[in-house]
Amino acid sequence: MKFFVGTAVLTGLILFAVFLWPKPDLAVHEQTVSAATTRLKAVLGSAKLSTAQGIWHLVFPFDFFSSDGPFDRTFGKSWQVLATQSLKQLTPAERNVVELYRWGRAHGFDPEHGRRFVVIPVLARAGVDLNQSPTPIQNSLPHRETVIKLPPVRLTDLIILEEENSQAFPEVPLTPAQWRTLIELVQPCVGLILKDRGLGEEAREGALKFYRAVYAAAGVKEAHFETSVDF
Repeated sequence: MKFFVGTAVLTGLILFAVFLWPKPDLAVHEQTVSAATTRLKAVLGSAKLSTAQGIWHLVFPFDFFSSDGPFDRTFGKSWQVLATQSLKQLTPAERNVVELYRWGRAHGFDPEHGRRFVVIPVLARAGVDLNQSPTPIQNSLPHRETVIKLPPVRLTDLIILEEENSQAFPEVPLTPAQWRTLIELVQPCVGLILKDRGLGEEAREGALKFYRAVYAAAGVKEAHFETSVDF
């Protein structure tokens, strides 16, 4: 289950950018954008601008290790294949997945034949780092709009509500230390699942909408914005 609750906040920030920031000559629009983001950081009290957020209830191990699941699509190979390989052969992201799988199997969480599971509530936000400046790239051809490379979209917050797990699943024979280990192993893998479920794209669209408004307020009406999802 998920829901996004950042739309109203983002809309307010965009209106703040459009109506309250000055509109200078085009020659100084980059300075204006820089001043605007500095002002926004002061308003937010942080350099992290979250453009999408939501709550998910992830079922471990089944949401993590399913046929044609998020890990398969991310790595281009099944997690079953990854699990047969030496950790030294794997990338850090692949290693995180394999370590989580092996820990789960060792503690009775079998994604293929078992029935034991826990539900892990996750609060996540994604957006951009305002400390990273957009980079204008001028086209060499005449009458072409400016391309502006934006900071990548990343997870800005990830909170796993581990306290709820031990209370909701008392029949799962895990010690408090084992619960903490599970949460530590789950955390670096959650981003791939949330990206697969649309958080990255939602945040990317929100970031594009925000920066278009900022640059329009700075006098840039014709520009193409690019960014990527990096989590």
